[in-house]
Amino acid sequence: MAEDEEVPVPYKLLLPQALVGLVDSISFMIIAPSLIFYVLQQGGTKEQYGIILSAFSFSSFLLKPVLGMWSDRAGNKFRAPYLASIFVAMLGGALYLIASLWTGNVSITLILLGRLLGGAGAANSTLGFTYIAQVIPKEHMTKANSLLSMVRIAGMMVGPAVNGLLGNVNAKFLGLTLDPFNSVGLVLICSNLLGYFVLYFMLEEPPEAQRHSKEISAVADNHPGIFVKALAQMDILIALLVVFGLNANFQLLETGLAPAASDALGWVTTTISALFAGNAVLILFAFIATFKLSAMGVKDIQMIKIGLLMSAIGYGLIYQCWRHDVSELEFVFPILFCTLSYPFLGAPTRSVFTVAVANSETLAGHQGTMQALMSMTASVAGFAAPDLIAAYILRSPDEVADSDDERELTYYALFAPILSLITYFGVVYVEFAYPEVTCKTPAETEVEEQQALLGNAEGDDVDPGMVADRRNIVTLMHIPQVSFHHDIDDKPSTISKI
Repeated sequence: MAEDEEVPVPYKLLLPQALVGLVDSISFMIIAPSLIFYVLQQGGTKEQYGIILSAFSFSSFLLKPVLGMWSDRAGNKFRAPYLASIFVAMLGGALYLIASLWTGNVSITLILLGRLLGGAGAANSTLGFTYIAQVIPKEHMTKANSLLSMVRIAGMMVGPAVNGLLGNVNAKFLGLTLDPFNSVGLVLICSNLLGYFVLYFMLEEPPEAQRHSKEISAVADNHPGIFVKALAQMDILIALLVVFGLNANFQLLETGLAPAASDALGWVTTTISALFAGNAVLILFAFIATFKLSAMGVKDIQMIKIGLLMSAIGYGLIYQCWRHDVSELEFVFPILFCTLSYPFLGAPTRSVFTVAVANSETLAGHQGTMQALMSMTASVAGFAAPDLIAAYILRSPDEVADSDDERELTYYALFAPILSLITYFGVVYVEFAYPEVTCKTPAETEVEEQQALLGNAEGDDVDPGMVADRRNIVTLMHIPQVSFHHDIDDKPSTISKI
């Protein structure tokens, strides 16, 4: 390809993925602050609230491998499983909406079913990861995921504004009386319907040349022991533990923030939504900080250690500071540490995990499978933690009033800082025991990634259409591109920046 040839940027290739992520994050932001109040209004308990929170992640966990297998067996085609998952999510929104027609167990059951279907729809996140893997090399998966994370952050900023509008809802709709809580279901239906049509008309299936061969898929299917071998490697295990801890600890915030803030500070849904929005802004700046640190040559493993220390401090302070009638500053300050730790633990851990898998002779050819395992590990934490937190960590207002310390959380909340510290020491071990995984800086791997981007190995056959598609995608993500020039007499390739 000529060095100066203009290639149009195909925004449509990433737009459907970005929109799905935007819908998911907005949905989370409008449900998280109000779900506890909806459950209690309909005659439920805080234990049922925890179960409902867990149900979303549980169904997502179960459906991720199903959607991935569907896509693989369809020849890595994505439209059908995507549309099916979004349709299921719309049904979940409908059940969430009509649950307000009843009270007691019937209503709580419908809310539970609605969140189960919502989680099944959200499982399509694994399709997004696989789709991008067909377009760009796996070396750039962290960059792609970071880009889409920015879109999710935008959704987290939009969500509170939507919640603010819903806070004043009092209207009739098809015989239903809409209020600030059940109207969330109507928003879920509309947003997923929009995503459905965008995916139907705009999602482009990967070109045939970029799909994994049936032989590679057959090898993966015939090696179920791959997961056991992976977990036996300490670098793989610690990376999975980081992701598990990140999501389990985050559930302490997601599950406990609304009821604790309501009791300790008298906050309502809109105030809690505003705090979530502030967290989204902090995450955005923290992402920018991680990009800057990476450009300065800071290793992924170092950023993970920073994130784990911030996590240990933040969650330790949450246990100490979340008390009845505490000041707003004391209540919010620990949340800042927890929020800022997220970008330091997400993408860097995914990068270290990817390198560890690539360095394993057993796992090197199964990156997609292993990345799915990492996503499912996060889902396990998502569905296991909320129920336990609601039952054993979160105190009711009466329990807080009767306690001597007036803490909103029991001492079991200390699992979060302890888990962060245990993981920190595991990361330190991996840093010294597996230098081939943790010692490369972004600057040291840049040339390797550029060469992998277009496949410059001598004698490789490169599909010009595939090269063009990849160039377009990395242009969209502002990744430095390279051009490979072969002389007529087949001299070795030379690399030049575009």
